[in-house]
Amino acid sequence: MSLASSDFLSHAQRVISLLPDLFWIHSLRDEDLRIAWNFRRQFMAIKPHVSPEEDFQKYRSWVRSADFVWLPRNQTGQLTATAFYKVERRLHQGQPCILIWPEYMYIQAEQRKGVSIAQGFLLALALGILRAPLAPQYVVGTGYVPSYLALCQVSSNVYVCEDPQMTDWERSLYRSLVDATVGYDPKTQVVNMGTIPISPRTTAPSEPQLRNDWQRYVTVNPHWSEGFTCMVFGRIQPSAMSSVILRLMKRLRRR
Repeated sequence: MSLASSDFLSHAQRVISLLPDLFWIHSLRDEDLRIAWNFRRQFMAIKPHVSPEEDFQKYRSWVRSADFVWLPRNQTGQLTATAFYKVERRLHQGQPCILIWPEYMYIQAEQRKGVSIAQGFLLALALGILRAPLAPQYVVGTGYVPSYLALCQVSSNVYVCEDPQMTDWERSLYRSLVDATVGYDPKTQVVNMGTIPISPRTTAPSEPQLRNDWQRYVTVNPHWSEGFTCMVFGRIQPSAMSSVILRLMKRLRRR
């Protein structure tokens, strides 16, 4: 299937009229989701034991549970990125929290410096505040190295396994997340995925802090390029929103 069609997103409802690339999930048809899934196949190969239809149905099941999606297109209507966001209010041990799940985030090089890349994250933070105004927020999800490094740039408290710096309550929350994750191995502390990254970057970044973050990830998950991920868990601090807003403003000034 082509990565664009004449009726792609024709029924989709924008979350905010002024933001043309953010759509409510409930308004997307399965045909739209299949185009987004096909876009993902530029970045991820399906493992031999998994059929394409099985992979699509797993993809469809998760994205239908999300709240909204970022689907920017170029002038010819072709997709240039996808990112699905689920904002979940959860009660753990009697304490409410917000879990922000950004999943299936794939971005072509031309889109990585665009303004709209930060809009989905900001919207997820705002939606979390609306759903539980005083509750702590966490970004969670299975992620490869690039996703982990992106999160490290907006938060200094990002983990890929249980960590002494977590509170007892956070460790308990983390354990509940990995226990519910299909493919998670408590011995290796990684998740066996049904896909393998295509042409993954296997050299650490040159920037010292990102290099340290890279090393932290690959120490836990040295075989990530073979289709294994960590359960990433990041505590969101007020400074995280400020960081994203400042980055957005810098990009706007460069336009």
